[in-house]
Amino acid sequence: MGYAVPAGTTEHNYRDVYFASSLGTVKVDETQSVKLANGASAQVAAEVVVGSAAP
Repeated sequence: MGYAVPAGTTEHNYRDVYFASSLGTVKVDETQSVKLANGASAQVAAEVVVGSAAP
């Protein structure tokens, strides 16, 4: 990842994501649906089921 800050300060957010079904799953209530416009967000209830620790 390259970047340049010629002067002053800058903020940078970094997110590292690792996908593997062996790590577990996220379960949500599939009976409820949410329709969203582009760029919109919503909160939903979910359960994280851990399958194993990340390497």
